[in-house]
Order: sequence, then C-alpha cells, then structure tokens
Amino acid sequence: MHDDRGAFDPQRLLHILHKYPITTLCAPPTAYRQLVLQKSKKFLKDNPPKALSHCTGAGEPLNAGVIDEWQKMTAMEIFDGYGQTETVLTCGNFAGTPIRPGSMGKPTPGVPLKIISSDGLECEPDTEGDLAVLVNGGSKGSSEEFFGLFDGYIRPDGSLDKRIKELGRKEWYLTGDRATRDKDGYYWFVGRADDVINSAGYRIGIHSPFTPKVEFATDLSGRPLRSRINTKIASRGRGISSCFLARRISRRGRESIRCPHF
Repeated sequence: MHDDRGAFDPQRLLHILHKYPITTLCAPPTAYRQLVLQKSKKFLKDNPPKALSHCTGAGEPLNAGVIDEWQKMTAMEIFDGYGQTETVLTCGNFAGTPIRPGSMGKPTPGVPLKIISSDGLECEPDTEGDLAVLVNGGSKGSSEEFFGLFDGYIRPDGSLDKRIKELGRKEWYLTGDRATRDKDGYYWFVGRADDVINSAGYRIGIHSPFTPKVEFATDLSGRPLRSRINTKIASRGRGISSCFLARRISRRGRESIRCPHF
C-alpha cells in the first residue's frame, strides 16, 4: 500500500504504479482527468503499471469520456462509486455488473438506497429526486433499522443531531444529493440539493467558505484554479451570481484561495 499525501502529480503516481506491485488504484475523478492527458499517456506507455488490475473512483461524478480514455490506455475500467463520510459505500459499479460510463452504479447489496420525492415516496425511473437511505421502514427502534450510518453530528449544546427525517411514515437519511435511477436500476448523479459546492471531491459550504479543508483540496488538485466561477447558488432567498478566486503560491508551492467578493 502506498499513501501519497503530497500535491498530486500524475507522473509521480504512474511512476509509483510502475515501480511497486500495487494491484488497486483508488483515486478521485480529478486525478483520473489528469492521468488521461497527453503527457501522462506518453509516460504510461513508457512506464506501464507493474501489477495494477483494478481501478476505483469516488468523490465526485466521473464523466464517461475519462472512463473510456483510461480503458484505452490501460485496458481497465474504472469502477466508480458513491458514499459519504457519514455512510458506508452506498452505491457502486461492482464486479459482475456491466459498467455504464457516467453512472455511479447500483446500490450496495444490503443498503436500502432510494430516490424519493419530498413526501417520501419512491420516484419513478428517470425522475429526479432526493438520494436517501431508508433508515427504518417500520416503527422507531425496531429491528428493521439500518445500521450503516454515522451516529450523528454533535450540536453546540452537546445533543446529537442524527440527520434523520420522517417522511411518509418512514425514517430517511437524506444525503443532500439529487439523482435519477434508470429502468435498469442504475443511479445517475444530478447535483446537490442544498447550498454546498463540490470541488475536487470535497464538499464546501458557502456559509463558511474556504476553510483549511478547502485549501487542502486545492493542494491536491495540482492545477491552476479558474479565476472566475460563474454559478447561481440559492441561499435562503439570496443568489450568488459569481465568485472571484485569487490564487497564491508560496515559495513552498502550497496554494491557497480567497474570495474577496463573497
């Protein structure tokens, strides 16, 4: 096992895969997008992986073009998946099931992952809804309760917020994400249902922007930030039309960002 904590460099990663008998690569889509660039392609051709046999991705949606390009380069598919810090792996492309590029796969066996409407009813195929885990389909405290969730968030007063909502006489954990499910049971990510930005696999809340966690995310990206992000984010009735990012690089090469017009 090799745990690389430095700023991401695709050539360094490919060199590690070439030098050591690593069999499984787990990387965010941000990394895979750099691994399929022309410079990385040439390096991979001259330095093929020593023992790589399985590739996985998670953290943000992985577009079909990257999956196809990586397969052409390595003859291996990327098994994309979905989960959160608060949950186990709830959805994924698993061995034995054909991969549909761009889809996050099917629910993990044993995980009651559903797409529901605002009243807790399961959505019809190809209908957008809230991605949610059925915590309890019966009465509170029954043996039917799903176990694969975190205990909750600790409030300032010390009490526990389990983030469980009762909809349609059932208890749900709402992930905060929106998705659709096709007629064959494959899930497709749509976007966030709240005022959270997803950047390089990290969830960033706009009410406390650019914390050290965000700085760490930019360190991992290994690429220049865009000077302007055009977006509209609903925030309790207010809209943010754009956000300007200033990029700084210190002598040590670390990057930080700030948003003076937030």
